[in-house]
Amino acid sequence: MKVLLTKAGTFPAILSLLIAGMLCFFTGCGDDEGDAPGVSSVTRIDGRLENGANYNTSIDSVKLFFGRDLARASYSGGSFTLNLPASLPENTEMNSIENLFSDGDFKLEFSDKKAQYLTAIVRWEKWESEGDGEDQNSYRSGYGTLRYGNPERDITATLVYVDRDVTVTGGEFKIDDEGIFAGDVALESVSISFRRGWNFLFRSSTSSRNMENSKVSTTNPGGVSWYHQNDW
Repeated sequence: MKVLLTKAGTFPAILSLLIAGMLCFFTGCGDDEGDAPGVSSVTRIDGRLENGANYNTSIDSVKLFFGRDLARASYSGGSFTLNLPASLPENTEMNSIENLFSDGDFKLEFSDKKAQYLTAIVRWEKWESEGDGEDQNSYRSGYGTLRYGNPERDITATLVYVDRDVTVTGGEFKIDDEGIFAGDVALESVSISFRRGWNFLFRSSTSSRNMENSKVSTTNPGGVSWYHQNDW
């Protein structure tokens, strides 16, 4: 999850207080913010692609993928239903929840720092056959990624598996103090309520003069769809 990267520097105290206040407004500063109930975890994806009929002959199946196939479904009529596994294969390597944001200077609170997570992608595949009878072989002739979100509204979604319920709250702000972007502000607020199992993590961004405001949340902002990578 990248934000508008800027160079550290000194800025007027009043501007720092202003941005800190904005961060509290978007993320909440109360001690009880992390106790908000989480959303239900995702057990099944009922996906319908934008322009999905265009791919009826070029997509055979859809799968959940993380280094290996975790689930698979057929693709027909521009849509698919993918049942997600309730648990991961034994010995699957996961990441510490504290590494969820590896870039930037986020100030975050975790309800359980022992929680672990991984991210997976949804892929499409096309299979062909050659030969006859016992000599017939099947081979994969194409594959790619299906994306979830809304490119026009700058909304992206990531499918995340967590091994326990956990909340992550906080954020980051950056202020440019040099060059042509001096005074520009980048604010990223984080309000995540993961439930054990699969969750969608949404990131949305809005921009106005001298400011970029991004939100990361498990709350669906609405207006999102599945897209073939060629339509994204």
